[in-house]
Order: sequence, then structure tokens, then C-alpha cells
Amino acid sequence: MSTNNTTTNNEDLISSLYPPPPPYYKFFTKDNLQKLSTWQENNQTTTVSSEVKLEEENTDPDSNNSEENSIPPGELRFLIPPKQPEGPQYRGYGNIWLFEDKLPNLKDSQWEQLYTTSTSTSTSTSTANTTSSPISTSISMGIKKSMPAILRAMKI
Repeated sequence: MSTNNTTTNNEDLISSLYPPPPPYYKFFTKDNLQKLSTWQENNQTTTVSSEVKLEEENTDPDSNNSEENSIPPGELRFLIPPKQPEGPQYRGYGNIWLFEDKLPNLKDSQWEQLYTTSTSTSTSTSTANTTSSPISTSISMGIKKSMPAILRAMKI
């Protein structure tokens, strides 16, 4: 009889399309949000007064003590978003992600570049006006041929 119960529980777990929401979503109530705002107001005033005391005593602040003061008590701690990881990258879902999106060039991606690059922007604008590639020529010819049909369609 117990084996039959476990098979039905396993089937229920497998049959759910999406996982259940995390349990901390229940903490986002109006009452808890009000408690959090009052805690933050009280914590800011105590932080300012403790900084003044530390300056008067000329002692270094204890980093563990300041971290403990920045975390609200109990279930209110789930209402505070986590801090951004330090460094230029972070790990998520088994991959390494950069905070700043940087597109790799073709050489870094090990792809063959089919066009020539110019060294300066003024050179690229002058070469674009004087010489054109076969691809851009065929595109511009196609646009020139289809332009009368486009204009006729717009008048209708």
C-alpha cells in the first residue's frame, strides 16, 4: 500500500508543468512592507548615530557588525533584493555572464571576415562613396527597380 502512495506522489511531481513558486513570495504582504519601511527608517537613524560615535572614538567599524545591521530581522530579510556580485561577471544557470554586454569581433569568434575593414572613419566614408561591393550594388539596383511599384502602391 505504501508503494502505491509513492508512485502517485511521483506522478504528481512529474505531471506539473511549472515548478511551484518559491516560498518567500508569501512574505510580500502590505503589513510586511510597512514593517520593512519602518525598519529601514529606524536602521538609517541608528546607522548615522553609530557612524558619529565611531568617528568620535577613532576606531575602524566592524564589517560584520555593519552587515548584520543592514539585514532586517526575520521574514523581512526576504523583501530585500540581493546585492550585485562583485567583479565583471557572475554565474547563473551554469553559465558565466558578463554585467556589461560586449560583442566579440569576428576574429575572436574564429569566423572568417569577408570584407575589409578601414582604419579610420573618414576613410570608410570616402571609400563608401567611391567604391561599392557587388552586394551593395545589387541591393541598390533592386531598390531602384522596385521604387516605381512602391510609389504606385502608396498612391492607392
